[in-house]
Amino acid sequence: MYLQLDQKTEDRIVEHFQKGDRLILTFEDGVGPYSQHAMIHMMVQFTVGIISADMPLDLYDKQMDSPLGPIYYKSESEDYLEEKMSLKFKEATSSYVLSSDSGMIDESVNFINFKDKKIAKKKRTFHIPCITVGKSFFMQISLLRG
Repeated sequence: MYLQLDQKTEDRIVEHFQKGDRLILTFEDGVGPYSQHAMIHMMVQFTVGIISADMPLDLYDKQMDSPLGPIYYKSESEDYLEEKMSLKFKEATSSYVLSSDSGMIDESVNFINFKDKKIAKKKRTFHIPCITVGKSFFMQISLLRG
């Protein structure tokens, strides 16, 4: 699997990237420490993130290639990904578009730098089992303490 990045996307990621950091592509299913919310709006949603070498990759059991090196992702997201994809910066919304030869995957991908440990320490996460038609999953609810 390969994710091509346009030059603007590469530049914006490299601004935050340091030696030893890792890139992750998170399917927002509510599972794991880097998923911000579950798909309660029933749309496919991804985020691109940077984590440091000492941060866990527990659920990120797969990787794809990119111009910046490996990008780790959860195997559960493979249903939505394709062999060749691209991530392009969208100036109007300061977000990114994830697409493939088959079309749009997510037109509003956000970027998160998870190395900001102040945010990570304030976040408390709870997992709630949920059932949808034909699938069960865990919804993650995150609370930020001020």
